[in-house]
Amino acid sequence: MTTYLPTERLFLRWAAAYSEAELVTAAKRALAAGPEWDDDEDLNWEVRESVVLFDSAIPGAELEPDDRLIIDLESGQYRVRATYTKDEDNWMILVQLQPATRRSNSGMIAEGVPTIASPSVAE
Repeated sequence: MTTYLPTERLFLRWAAAYSEAELVTAAKRALAAGPEWDDDEDLNWEVRESVVLFDSAIPGAELEPDDRLIIDLESGQYRVRATYTKDEDNWMILVQLQPATRRSNSGMIAEGVPTIASPSVAE
């Protein structure tokens, strides 16, 4: 299961936990502690419209409204960082979006981060 925590701009992927509430609390605690983000999981994502989070195992033609989560993000460039982290009872993947801040000739970028164009669908 993956969900989105809008206040933290964080995609949270459940790897192991006793409950969703405990997992969300553990994710917020890990984020506050400053996780070690994976260097190879750091990129820049251009968002032009709302994105859709859905289970990639469901064929697109069979996707029902209840099978997806629409995430309203402001249009713009976002730095995307990811890491796997765990505590005693909760294992998770964190993917955080941060507004990109430095401008280059080709658009906004985060220092040392490759830029990719994105479709409006996120897994």
